[in-house]
Amino acid sequence: MWNETFEELLDDDNELDHGDQWTLNFSYTQGDTLTKEERKRGWKIFCHCAFGNLKCPSCSKVWSSAKVTMLFRYRLRGERGAVIMRPFGQACRSCHDDTYARPGFSEEEVERALLRLCAKIRRIATEKWMTTMSDASNHTLQIIPNHMSRTCVRPAVRAYAVKKMNRSLLGGYKYRDCVQSDIYKLNVVSSPSTRKWLPSLWNETFEELLDDDNELDHGDQWTLNFSYTQGDTLTKEERKRGWKIFCQRVFGNLKCPSCSKVWGSAKVTVLFRYRLRGERGAVIMRPFGQACRSCLDGTYARPGFSEEEVERALLRLCAKIRKNCYGEMDDNDVGREQPNSTNNFKPHVKELCEACSQGICREKED
Repeated sequence: MWNETFEELLDDDNELDHGDQWTLNFSYTQGDTLTKEERKRGWKIFCHCAFGNLKCPSCSKVWSSAKVTMLFRYRLRGERGAVIMRPFGQACRSCHDDTYARPGFSEEEVERALLRLCAKIRRIATEKWMTTMSDASNHTLQIIPNHMSRTCVRPAVRAYAVKKMNRSLLGGYKYRDCVQSDIYKLNVVSSPSTRKWLPSLWNETFEELLDDDNELDHGDQWTLNFSYTQGDTLTKEERKRGWKIFCQRVFGNLKCPSCSKVWGSAKVTVLFRYRLRGERGAVIMRPFGQACRSCLDGTYARPGFSEEEVERALLRLCAKIRKNCYGEMDDNDVGREQPNSTNNFKPHVKELCEACSQGICREKED
């Protein structure tokens, strides 16, 4: 059950959607102490208590405990991640024979424990939206120590927090997610012409809409993750599991990776999959790119978006979720797309659109 739930969180909910391959295995002897060599190889420890059910192997007495300990070791090495889990047992109060009963867990407890594990992994997993210093060559960087990441959600000039800048084998830098206070702040001052695809901007805005604006105020926990391969067709099994589709167009800025030409488009397609399962909601997003008119080399530039466009798109998504998951009907018109540029009236060149090439583009709906 642990393996199946872990695979479902990775495949269906994209809890660790960084393009790495993760595996879950078990050890019934590992401890919570890492050797110096293990730390060098990247291993980390996460210990968690969960509610479990136990049965004494000697007298068959059954009992429950909310303090069943589980120990996880995990590491990310290259593009391969590994998790090793050990569940700890408890002895029977009646027998006192030093035999530990191995615990069993409900599906909800297993999912809850693995979600907490994924949150820990995301804190150390390399975020791949920038891999070299050349990616940041169009930005003004300012490193400020002792930054509290939660205090800079959306300032006038957005502050992107990073825990470390690690030199890669190519001599560039990799940026890591920031979720703690003993970190640095990276101020990115970008003009529309240099705006890049930033998953962290979407995550922060989504969290703010939930935490501050209560856009989905039903007591459920929602997460936003990313997939760059999903389509707009759901299988029968996916529909049974509650998945729904929402596709919309927003204004984005694009830069050709070949010739560096920059352009704006009000017809950038973004595709969302979402579902509510129990008290947990999941959203998976895919942005579609556009090809350069000059190069025509089949390479799609990934779009970047302003804060206003990100918030507008997520508000439309929240309206869809309220309607389809909670049965609410909005009195306002937030779900409709509004023209925000004269670019919106230019003809759409389908041959240059990645979404059109896959039959997903919103152009046919307008």
